[in-house]
Amino acid sequence: MKRYLIMPVLMVLMAVSGYAAGSLQRNVGYTVTDQIDIMGAYFGEAGTYKIGALLDQQFLTPYKGCRIMGMRVAAGTNLGRTRMFLYDTSSGQPVVVHEQKQRLTEGWNDISFSGNGYTITGDEAYFFGFDYVETEDMATAQKGGVASVGEDTSGAFMLLADDNNLYEVTGAGILCVQLVVDISSLPATKMSYTFFDPGFRYKKADEQFVLTTMMHNDGRDDITSFRMGYAFDNMEASYQDVDKSVLSGATVDWTLALNMPEGYAVGAHTFNVWVDQINGAEPSSTEASARTVNFAVYENEMQRKCMYVEVYADQNAPLSAKFDNALASAATTLGDGAEYVKVFAPGNKLAIADTEYLHQLYAYTVPTFTINRSYFPCEAHVAYDMNDYLLSFPIDFQAGILSEIIAYDNSSRCFAEMDLSGQYDEATRGLTIDVRGKINDETLAIYERLGLTVMLVEDGVIATQVKLNEFNRQVRDEAYVHNNVLRAFMTSPRGNDVTVQGDEFQDRLTFTLDPSWNISKMRAVAIVGKHPEAMNADNLKDYDVTNTATLSLNTIAAVTTVTADGDEDLNVTYYGLDGVEVQQPLAPGLYIKHMSNGTTAKVLVQ
Repeated sequence: MKRYLIMPVLMVLMAVSGYAAGSLQRNVGYTVTDQIDIMGAYFGEAGTYKIGALLDQQFLTPYKGCRIMGMRVAAGTNLGRTRMFLYDTSSGQPVVVHEQKQRLTEGWNDISFSGNGYTITGDEAYFFGFDYVETEDMATAQKGGVASVGEDTSGAFMLLADDNNLYEVTGAGILCVQLVVDISSLPATKMSYTFFDPGFRYKKADEQFVLTTMMHNDGRDDITSFRMGYAFDNMEASYQDVDKSVLSGATVDWTLALNMPEGYAVGAHTFNVWVDQINGAEPSSTEASARTVNFAVYENEMQRKCMYVEVYADQNAPLSAKFDNALASAATTLGDGAEYVKVFAPGNKLAIADTEYLHQLYAYTVPTFTINRSYFPCEAHVAYDMNDYLLSFPIDFQAGILSEIIAYDNSSRCFAEMDLSGQYDEATRGLTIDVRGKINDETLAIYERLGLTVMLVEDGVIATQVKLNEFNRQVRDEAYVHNNVLRAFMTSPRGNDVTVQGDEFQDRLTFTLDPSWNISKMRAVAIVGKHPEAMNADNLKDYDVTNTATLSLNTIAAVTTVTADGDEDLNVTYYGLDGVEVQQPLAPGLYIKHMSNGTTAKVLVQ
């Protein structure tokens, strides 16, 4: 994301107090008091800057049904008459909802909107603020008219540029702007979660269950105390009284650390938590006050073959090309420790329709990536966004960050193993992939249903890509070389059901390769985990990939198939792919056959 730097010039401390707009009105924003830490921050270049704060859907949802009645804006000096604005950004492009001229004087200014205000639906995002005019005299004197407070916070100081995009402004903290909202439609007592983190999904039976939350007072009334209820699975509920004051519209932290129930069984479990009482009585509204956490208890894990890195890319996004470079550099460091698959955005020429659901669930921006599609505690999303790093840091730094993230997530638990082998018929371009896997005695208790997904991936694909040239301008490269391109699924896109016999599973899959694909640069990539057929935005954290296997198609392009009974040629020696001689009878797998006349061939034993 592009950033603008603003310079603070004068540090002050003004009185901290809530805006007394009336008991049925509330100040909403990143700052809700009258505090100002910096008066007179400046950009250093004369011009008109559309500055404000961005409140997203999550921020506004607690105020669904309330009405925006006006704004409060602080100025670092008298700024004269200028435009106040309210934009709806939920469509991706800012759309003016309200604008009016207002004189801004030094300190806080109250702006009332005409009419009955604007009702918050809970589905929108608002960018609100004012046109800040920095004069030549301000820029020269290095003393502007911007007032701010606190530390830099994402969304709290934004600029709407001439290209109609929003950019972060850093260097001066939070811009002093607030929405004034009529909260008469809110229930008297209600709480919701602004942060909810139960830690890693997989836990040992002897470790503590730790829940960390931030809770928001959504009601009209101030809270003097509240009581939380919680229970493992369907066990008897327990309660904790919390003697903390929470003003209307304010947040409070609540943390719970518990030992697992004695004798807790290996497998899938739930933890339920809810707001049981507020100010000694049942809450006026219990909506959004209850959560259920899915987690698993394990004792034994299996060996991870490699990490699965799924990249969400866009041929029309220039940073996708920069991300390719960072990934290639990180891959050199990680070696065979990770497998990469690039999933293109819907509408791209390299996109396949079966992957639209992945972009809908994971790609909140592009480029992003997941590691084993697993959630890491305290992150805002399952996917990681590298955009800021791609713009701000050199390639070696980007690659270092990627390598550390991927390697660290290698510590995620693993409950299945598998290997791939295959056959290819050059005449028909028919491909057969055999999957053989193993589980331990805890796998099905944890996942209930196993799902296997096998994909075909190609390197060296020549196709269009928008990228940045040496002058940092966007250009269209019609001969860009794409690697790790997802070409097709051999299974259902959401995975095939795995039938387990004993502690083993297997599947045979067939596919006819497109004539334009280069088999010498292709590979089959298999992932296994909880069957993702029911995966959606609400349960996304339950569907991580537990293991990955890969097979180069180039290695099987000339493979001969034999039986496990051996070969009639008595002067033949078999070697594994690691070069170590293998004695007959041969177990199922891929081998190098060395014959008495000196010739060799690859053979697949079934």
